[in-house]
Amino acid sequence: MIGIIAGTPVDTAFGVELVKKVTDQYVSLAISQTPEEQTAFQVLPEAKKKAHLSAILEDFQRKGVTQVLVYCNSLSSSVDFDVLSEELSLPILTPLHFYRDLALSYRTMGLLAANAQGSAGIERVITWKNPHSRVHAVSSLDWVEAVESAVPPKEMVKNLGLRETITMFETLSVEVVVFGCTHFPYFIEAYQQETALPCLSADDYFLKQLNI
Repeated sequence: MIGIIAGTPVDTAFGVELVKKVTDQYVSLAISQTPEEQTAFQVLPEAKKKAHLSAILEDFQRKGVTQVLVYCNSLSSSVDFDVLSEELSLPILTPLHFYRDLALSYRTMGLLAANAQGSAGIERVITWKNPHSRVHAVSSLDWVEAVESAVPPKEMVKNLGLRETITMFETLSVEVVVFGCTHFPYFIEAYQQETALPCLSADDYFLKQLNI
């Protein structure tokens, strides 16, 4: 059984839809009810965050969960899930594992993130894996809120500054644009229509890595 943890009910639902492509055996939980609450959770003391997540993961194990998917970039960046995985003897898959692999394939990346905490965590694992990499990051919680409000993807790209990020990334000659938030595949197709730069999210990686 797969356990799914994410930041809000919306990205939790996105994570569920992804997992349902490979199994109907899952449980899911949102850490917070809104993006603002999720951001506030991420800046809590490390011990408090760890204790809260440990309790959730232990409950998952009692329910028969054998692997966990953390379907939230900024949450993954705010807690060391590798440590929790070892302590609980529970495989935990996060977007950061995808970025570690990505760092070996690209040297110059554009990054779209939900907030600075998320972008910092992503850049940290990329540069740790590839010290020669360069990450050009732009973050906005407005994009997350627009997804939560179901603003049409093309409207988001046109009106919320996303088209301007394309101009910046193309000017800086990045090799790839990384969608560093699990909300963002919602508009990846509309964004990709505006640029020849490859646009990547962690979703395909997750589907390959889930052990069913």
